[in-house]
Amino acid sequence: MKLRVLVVSNVRVVREGLNSVLARRGAVEVVSTVDMLHARDQSTQLHPDVVLFDAARQDSVEFVKDLVASTPHSKVVAFGVKETDEEILALAAAGTAGYVRESAESAMCAKAPKAAMLSECSSR
Repeated sequence: MKLRVLVVSNVRVVREGLNSVLARRGAVEVVSTVDMLHARDQSTQLHPDVVLFDAARQDSVEFVKDLVASTPHSKVVAFGVKETDEEILALAAAGTAGYVRESAESAMCAKAPKAAMLSECSSR
């Protein structure tokens, strides 16, 4: 069974690019790609297994807290995470199941949904 993934970023080209990368993997079904404004509603309606979101925004920790509280059925994975322990720990405390650093290759984002479901998300 394919993992159902919701891709969230405020940058359209990032959403489209990540959708393309995930589609090539075949192990996931991208149920939607949305901006952060619509993420909560889409997650509540679509019930994805994993929400893969762009953590480049300054309010990403608050976004995670809100998303985890409103959609406990989904694992939340952040991508584009800065290379600081402070941000990584803050996102973990907010409820992310994993993260992908901003310096990682796109293949790491493609592996992240399955890793989150297996609780094996790495920091690479």
